[in-house]
Amino acid sequence: MGLRNAEQYINSLVDGREVYIHGERVPDVTKHPSLRKAIDHGALDYELDKKPELRDLLVFRSETTGNEIRRYFQLPRSPQDLLTKQRLIGRHHRGRRGGDTFMKEVGADLLNAFSHDHLPDGQEERHGLFTEGRRIQGIC
Repeated sequence: MGLRNAEQYINSLVDGREVYIHGERVPDVTKHPSLRKAIDHGALDYELDKKPELRDLLVFRSETTGNEIRRYFQLPRSPQDLLTKQRLIGRHHRGRRGGDTFMKEVGADLLNAFSHDHLPDGQEERHGLFTEGRRIQGIC
């Protein structure tokens, strides 16, 4: 199965989920004006990977399944993975003039990437990283 496109993403939201706004049930989230703005915003990500110049930045191949996956969902395993994610987020913001639908993942990336020993001996100091109970001061 390939990556979903915007239409498939939007159609996947019509699944009988119970959503309430101001105490009233929304029968179809894709038709509610306020929710549709957020849905359309999120749907943009499902079309950007069609641009050849962005494909390598937006998509990676899972080591586990071999399937293509959007990089937003990649678990960083190295400093390079974090730098690539930083480029992705920067590109995302330039294209949207701010606003990120995946902000919760950004903070988790740092903790996930450095919860394991990925840097060669001595590199923690060079990159400004202090783990194992010490405060992480910065990257690169």
